Amino acid sequence: MKLSSFSSLARSLRWLCAGLLVTAAGAAAAQYPDRPIRIVVPFGAGGGSDTYTRMLARELSQAIGQSVVIENRPGVSGAVGTAAVAAAPADGYTLLSAGSWMAQSPHLNKRLTWNPLKDFATVTQFSFANMVLMVSADLPIKSIPDLVAHAKANPNRLQYATVGVGTTGHIYGETLARLSGFQWVHVPYPAGAKAMLDLLGGQVPAVFTDIGTAGPHLNNPRIRALAVSGAERSSLIPETPTFTEIGLTGMSRSGWTGIVAPAGTPEPIVALLSRHLVEIVNRPDVSKQLITMGVLPYAAGYQAFDKRLKEDYQFWGDLIRNAGIEIQ
Repeated sequence: MKLSSFSSLARSLRWLCAGLLVTAAGAAAAQYPDRPIRIVVPFGAGGGSDTYTRMLARELSQAIGQSVVIENRPGVSGAVGTAAVAAAPADGYTLLSAGSWMAQSPHLNKRLTWNPLKDFATVTQFSFANMVLMVSADLPIKSIPDLVAHAKANPNRLQYATVGVGTTGHIYGETLARLSGFQWVHVPYPAGAKAMLDLLGGQVPAVFTDIGTAGPHLNNPRIRALAVSGAERSSLIPETPTFTEIGLTGMSRSGWTGIVAPAGTPEPIVALLSRHLVEIVNRPDVSKQLITMGVLPYAAGYQAFDKRLKEDYQFWGDLIRNAGIEIQ
């Protein structure tokens, strides 16, 4: 057989295999979902992302007629659960409850086994989530200037807790210190709910977390909110200024929450999930629940969400480098 014949046969086989893969993917998408879907929350139970995701999982289950179960897999600031989803089959049955930390962690931890832009397919962004810095009411701190003065007078003695190393709270905590010229000590927690309880109990003097996690305690007289991220004040604590109002313009970026899938998940499945989730988030009753939980409802489909992820990857990378934040 001539070489040209072999080449022609090889091309035909490649096209045939490609066609079979497309056909198989299409058939799988047509039957999807025919078994329960699992959403991995890479943080402990009781935190903001866990609460939002459980609520949306219930609504999604009703919309698609299949069980949607939550699996908490905390560890290494979300990296453990995220790695598990990155390695899962790209069939739409394993999803990840994602947040801004996905765009941040690779700039801080070079040992990560996953990359947010290469190993995941965006499905739906469902909210913006602002951060809040709170302190114990027992401290003589009623404002950010008070905190800065206290921290400067007590270098490396004031502690602040977050949900983990490399998370938004940690990055903003270190950015605040760099911009204001003081040093304090970061205390990572496996879950935001536990950090809040320790703040209330006096075990930790300050917490930097998302407003959703802090929500049930925002009006507790034992704590005091000093400032929030984002372009506008939170409706839950309207008397608390934004960091931008205080003059810290580098801390204005809002975090986000959403759902992603392993890279390679068939687009028809991604589009189906995205359509259902966008419809769910846009429902007035669901939007009201999200607002009550401390986040701003924002339904973005998989293409718009992909754009946001790429923009955030660039933004947080620049902020981390400019602030000189290094995590060993």
